[in-house]
Amino acid sequence: MNSQEIARRSRLRNPRHAALASNFCGLPAPDRCKFAKPAQQLGAVIEQFIASSIGRSNRLQLLIELWPQIVGMPLCNFCQPSGIRGKTVSVRAANCSAAHELDLQTDRILERMNSLPNIGSLQKLRIVT
Repeated sequence: MNSQEIARRSRLRNPRHAALASNFCGLPAPDRCKFAKPAQQLGAVIEQFIASSIGRSNRLQLLIELWPQIVGMPLCNFCQPSGIRGKTVSVRAANCSAAHELDLQTDRILERMNSLPNIGSLQKLRIVT
């Protein structure tokens, strides 16, 4: 069965729909409509997503474990990293005083985080109270 036959049998009048159906079946798209990028199998997409989210959670877990060494002992009791998005680290502060202290030490904290292995280059500290 070729892609023109799929389009005829499934009554897909829109050439893009016919191309999607043939691409899903692993056949070449009809001559009328070609996609620049072939569809990926769902398993490959899920594996990529899981690998990227595991990498992110490992980075966050490493920051949480080393947080007392990064910010210092008195301040680490009042704040904790809560997430990493791109090159920004979100830190949850217990109160405004801790948030202000974090703001004053942002450059030093970022320098210490970037010196850690497997963290990457972080550029911004987002402080949430």
